[in-house]
Amino acid sequence: MNLLSPWHILVVLVVVLLVFGPEKIPEVARQLGNGMRQFRDIQAMLRGEISGLLDIGDDDTEPPAYASPPEGRPLPPPRPYRAPATNGTRSGASMPSRYRAPDGRRLSQLTPIPAPAPLPRPLPRPLPAAPVAPVARRQAPSRFRSPRPPGPSTNGSS
Repeated sequence: MNLLSPWHILVVLVVVLLVFGPEKIPEVARQLGNGMRQFRDIQAMLRGEISGLLDIGDDDTEPPAYASPPEGRPLPPPRPYRAPATNGTRSGASMPSRYRAPDGRRLSQLTPIPAPAPLPRPLPRPLPAAPVAPVARRQAPSRFRSPRPPGPSTNGSS
């Protein structure tokens, strides 16, 4: 259901007319307009301040300034890539990897691991205990018990 249907607006206008009267309605409308203008001005000011606080300069269009060598000196030539040095005890072929065993043999040359021995059979479950006779329910104290229905009186009169 629409909250601002024409009927709702009409009812609000009638209530305003009854409350303020025809003489004060222009004054009330003027004050309401001034209040709305001040509200919009404050809202625009806050938006500007918040956007100024959150502006981190990521929208700059200028290219970044990179460090350049001093004028007159050329850039040094790039260094060639060198492989990491080994300590001389192992060659690349004998180093352990995911494809070789630590002793240098290929994984396909290794003997397979024997299957584990089967687990022993579990012990049989114990038999359930014999059924126990139900225990008589204890009655709750009298303040929790419902009242007894009226029956034959025990005072001796019939």
